[in-house]
Amino acid sequence: MDQAKVNREKKLRRAILSLAENAKAGGGIDGDWLASLLEDHALVSQAQRADAFFDLEKFIHGLCMDLVNLGLLTMQDTRAKKNQPLDAAHQLYNITAKGTGLLAGVEPKCPLVEDERI
Repeated sequence: MDQAKVNREKKLRRAILSLAENAKAGGGIDGDWLASLLEDHALVSQAQRADAFFDLEKFIHGLCMDLVNLGLLTMQDTRAKKNQPLDAAHQLYNITAKGTGLLAGVEPKCPLVEDERI
């Protein structure tokens, strides 16, 4: 994988965690809102230019799933019908205590999330 793409995804994962932290008091952040907030982000624009078949919803969902698997976010399925796709649009994401700790610098660094600590 090219290093620019790795770095871009690390920065976007950190941005997602920061947005989830800010949305914590409101009960979390839904995938549609998250996608709309990140849509004009310069790093997302770079990803779009690099891939002619870029799908923002799938991209955001993939980054969020990485964070869920790392225990930094939780994900709640909000689909009204079982035949709806399992994507970012039908999810509610909440930051975990571990995710908050990572942002605050009290959790160990995570190799998939941008962290400027030495």
